[in-house]
Amino acid sequence: MKGIIYTIKTGDSLYVGSTSNFTQRKYQHKKNIEKVNNKSQKKLYDTIRQNGEWDMRIYKECEYIINYELKIKECEVIKELGADLNTTLIYSATPPKKPTPFQSKEMDRIYKEMWETRKSRGKL
Repeated sequence: MKGIIYTIKTGDSLYVGSTSNFTQRKYQHKKNIEKVNNKSQKKLYDTIRQNGEWDMRIYKECEYIINYELKIKECEVIKELGADLNTTLIYSATPPKKPTPFQSKEMDRIYKEMWETRKSRGKL
């Protein structure tokens, strides 16, 4: 399947997400920004409301077989770009029931890196 890693820039802050349908996801973000009491991705939407503007763009397209692979790629971009509005990282995604040895190794590597990143940002 073809997936998309996208960014949302608002002020000096950045959010990274992933989807298989960019147009639909952009529409969902727009609707969620309008919901003042939306608890999902609160930091992102509160920051957008505060700044009054947001710019959502495709960062890159990538192939994946299961959704978890796309989430791993998303987390790599979060780390690469230093996205400060992402609050939920890969360990909140549902892992595959029986990951391949490669997936297990990659998941362990990403978990450790994300843990260290959150720890260094004082989010633990």
